[in-house]
Amino acid sequence: MAYLIIGFSLKLILAGVMTFKTVIPKKIYLRFLIISCLLGLVGFYIRYHINLKDGCFLLMPLFFLLIYQVLRYIFKLFFGNEPILAGRNQTSWEQGEYRKLHFGDVIFTVFLLLTPIISCFILTSNK
Repeated sequence: MAYLIIGFSLKLILAGVMTFKTVIPKKIYLRFLIISCLLGLVGFYIRYHINLKDGCFLLMPLFFLLIYQVLRYIFKLFFGNEPILAGRNQTSWEQGEYRKLHFGDVIFTVFLLLTPIISCFILTSNK
């Protein structure tokens, strides 16, 4: 249970960092990626050497960062601009800095927040 709390809280921290701008600055992204890779290695060790399924939840921040880049690239291919994460307290479609939100931004946000969680639960159900 502690691994779930650690992995999920780091994922939420990463989601909070990304809401202040449309794109994470490269220095911050690389730092978080290195930390997430190290945490993912610990998760793999716990999962396969100690045989605890909950170790997969330490991979959640790494999945989040990788899925963020893939979804961002796909979004830029389809829409031609950077995605904006939809804020949880916003009630208007005008929360974007340089453009209004559209439905693609909402889909981007939902997939970005749910896909790492679902993938970790799939990994823990195997074996």
